[in-house]
Amino acid sequence: MTIDASLAVVIVNYGAADFIIRHLDETIASTRAFREAHVYITDNASPGDDLEKLNAHIARANLEDAVSAFAAGGNLGFAGGNNAAFARFHARPDYVFFLNPDAWPAQDAIERLVETLDANPEAAVAAPRIVNEHGETAISYFHFPAIRDQFGSEAELGFLQRRSSWRILDLDALQEPIETEWVSGASFLLRMNAAADPPMDDGYFLYFEETDMMRALAKAGWRVLLDPRSRVTHVGGLTTGASVNHLDHPLPVCWHRSWRRYFVKQYGLAGALLAALLKTGGIIAYKTKAILLGFPPRRPKRYLRDFVRYGLAPLLIGRKG
Repeated sequence: MTIDASLAVVIVNYGAADFIIRHLDETIASTRAFREAHVYITDNASPGDDLEKLNAHIARANLEDAVSAFAAGGNLGFAGGNNAAFARFHARPDYVFFLNPDAWPAQDAIERLVETLDANPEAAVAAPRIVNEHGETAISYFHFPAIRDQFGSEAELGFLQRRSSWRILDLDALQEPIETEWVSGASFLLRMNAAADPPMDDGYFLYFEETDMMRALAKAGWRVLLDPRSRVTHVGGLTTGASVNHLDHPLPVCWHRSWRRYFVKQYGLAGALLAALLKTGGIIAYKTKAILLGFPPRRPKRYLRDFVRYGLAPLLIGRKG
């Protein structure tokens, strides 16, 4: 079956060339049903010879018609790297599939997402189920971050925590897409005619850029869907060396800065400061609970110290960005 639509796949690379090459055939295979498709790989000034490796593989495998790899001209971050790929499109596609460099799609993953968007013209984004390398489903669908959630989500105190968390669904039991507010940037399909130009705010270096983009889409009246029948495998943390789930590493500084940028954009300086104070209080409440109840805290290293330094303190002196 041929899908009468054009597709661009965008991958932003930083130090993951070997992984991309290992799974590039699977990525290309997931695009073959489309009338026209091309994979664009932005290299964000990776250390070593990543770009040379990618282009050598493309030439050796005769993939020039299917894949392009190019230098971003510096490390532009995730949003900037995606925006750089948009500027390289050979022609304006109907759909753009965003894919992390440490992820790969099942063969029918993108087809299913296109079917979902075609059946729901009011939706701008369709996202797959994200699984890890062991096939275990990850939570990849979320509420937009809000001021009222910041204390409860950190403190994990009964009713307050339930108010701030998204319901966990049995995706295996679902046969239809579900609506959510935003989805993980590890992988999603965007309807091109809903995209801004550029699609992401490159003031975010890493983290929160997809949340910000989908918040803008929601304000414009678009919906975001997750289709559990579509599947993408995501290893996670390959390029950063840390994630919110890796407790033996601190979060990158850019996570805290992006948190601050998001809240300032959505709620203004005063709202962001209130959110930061609530979040700091929640982190302290959780640490206190862990000490009193005698369990090891399940938080990244230096979480409180780093958030106060890079999230809260700049807001106290009026810094927005």
